[in-house]
Amino acid sequence: MRFAEKVVIVTGAAGGIGSSVCARFADEGARVIAADREFPADRSGARHVVEDLSTPGAGQRIVDAALQAHGRVDVVVANAGRATDGDLDEVDDVDLRQDLTINLSANFGLFRAAIRAMREQGSGAFVAISSVNAHEYYGSPAYSAAKAGLEALIRSVAARHGIDGIRANSVVLGTIATPAWKDRLAREPGMLEQLRELFPLRRIGTPADVAALVAFVASEEASWMTGASIVLDGGMRIANPQFTTAVFGSQQA
Repeated sequence: MRFAEKVVIVTGAAGGIGSSVCARFADEGARVIAADREFPADRSGARHVVEDLSTPGAGQRIVDAALQAHGRVDVVVANAGRATDGDLDEVDDVDLRQDLTINLSANFGLFRAAIRAMREQGSGAFVAISSVNAHEYYGSPAYSAAKAGLEALIRSVAARHGIDGIRANSVVLGTIATPAWKDRLAREPGMLEQLRELFPLRRIGTPADVAALVAFVASEEASWMTGASIVLDGGMRIANPQFTTAVFGSQQA
């Protein structure tokens, strides 16, 4: 097992992606520290830390919980996220601050605390969950800006702390079928069926797809990978069916 005796922190651990990532690491032998602001009553399999990343000091407290339980931190998966719909003139200052805090600034404290522990042990890996929104326009400008900043932060960690044996990479996601789509699908039941036609692989991603890649990027099999933004989007960014249809009259992509 690739993560036997390794200590892995996962933020946003109660969500669709986070819970799948936690399960994947646990299956591969990791000691998982699952952090989120709340968890379902039937929690099992990991040490659960209830923390809201929007509160000061949350990142340090999460790392402290891992150190107290297991004495080390080997992997941090920065998965917690928040996305506000609405264009620039529609997003109020409260939502803007929340998007920037959860997706970006809260990770400064989390990373800073984890780096101290990783530097002492001479190894460690960060994996940040980013989005195609960080690279192209798909709406949600506050979320997009925050995720772009998160990728820049990851590159800074990679550049500065490679000498300490620490790696840092981002996984850039396209559309993933999670419970977060529940409200949208209640209003528009056919939404995911329509979206499938935008992907060359003709399917929506799953949390299991994400967990498999995150585990690889965090593992020793990726030991020479750092500062990278690895795209996992089913080909979303390489195809534009609407453009092709407008030019050629039929969908080619």
